Amino acid sequence: MPNKCKGIYSHMRAVHLYDSSSEVGGGVVIRNRNTKICHSFFKDVQCLGYTFKTSKYLLVRKWDRIRKVYFKSKKYADIINRLKEISPDLILINGSDTNSIQHLLKKELPNIYVITFFHNCEYEYHKMFLPAYDIIRRYFVYKEEHLSVTYSDEIWGLTERDSQCVNKLYGKPFDLVLPTSFEDIADNAWQTVPNEELTLLFVGTYFLPNINGLIWFAKYIMPYVQARLFIVGAGMEELNALIGGNDRIHIRGRVDNLEEWYKKADIVVSPIFEGSGMKTKTAEALMYGKPILGTNEAFVGYERMDIEKAGVLCNNAEEFIQWINHFSKKENRATLQQYSTYARTAFLEHYSFDATKQIVGKHFENSVFPC
Repeated sequence: MPNKCKGIYSHMRAVHLYDSSSEVGGGVVIRNRNTKICHSFFKDVQCLGYTFKTSKYLLVRKWDRIRKVYFKSKKYADIINRLKEISPDLILINGSDTNSIQHLLKKELPNIYVITFFHNCEYEYHKMFLPAYDIIRRYFVYKEEHLSVTYSDEIWGLTERDSQCVNKLYGKPFDLVLPTSFEDIADNAWQTVPNEELTLLFVGTYFLPNINGLIWFAKYIMPYVQARLFIVGAGMEELNALIGGNDRIHIRGRVDNLEEWYKKADIVVSPIFEGSGMKTKTAEALMYGKPILGTNEAFVGYERMDIEKAGVLCNNAEEFIQWINHFSKKENRATLQQYSTYARTAFLEHYSFDATKQIVGKHFENSVFPC
């Protein structure tokens, strides 16, 4: 922590402002982590949840957000009034697709230091899923994110890739690249005994990049390997209609205790070919000391570690099949322990919450944020 601030901003107030409409997925993990960051560096912290998703239709939601910039809705007035009551020195806004609030904050409370945390480069992320002719919705996404950059004192994000994307689009890179992280809850649970039959695990929610990757994996990988696959995560039971019928693929929905599923697994697979930000479940697999067979996309943001010591990059069917069948042979199982030990070490050194506090502390030492 900065010496100039006597080790902690104990005399300052901070607010963590976030969208409370989402309660599953990696975004919630990052949101909760960002709350802990605030509590680690500020003694007086308020967390304010809000809901932007006023409609299931993206176009309506985008227009509603832009409209509120100029025609102060009651919801926004309530937020501004609450912030005036708290009178914070700093606000950490969780998400870059909330431009209206940044704009209003700088208009109504110009002395507050605003940091916006980017989960993705939202414009590029939406381009993956919006059709090319849908120019209006793309414009709204671009406008939102542009204003988030313009009206923030600092912008933070998960990956160098997203930082380069934001810089290219809006002319400013991230002030801080802060990878995903969370508290270490694995303890000794990561030390497990290999299974008689090689056991693969995929953990994730019923989300389009996950769905596409698993459909591909079930079709092009599972018929040709000596292994069983468990799929765990909220909503994943819906996959039964898409990839059911293979007795070596076992699909579960939301479970109460993920730890027991990681303990059962020999390898975590991550056949993800699209997306933005970081894959939180990669860090979770590292925490549990699980070797990872994943695509380049699965490891984006994990450049602080030696990826080839934590697992194997597999970007096509031939590579997944080769390495799964390699590890299915008992004489090759011993090498999994080497991957496991390094994965656990990499998590503790780079992707644990303790590592995050060190990164943020060093950043604040050089930040222009006033003490």
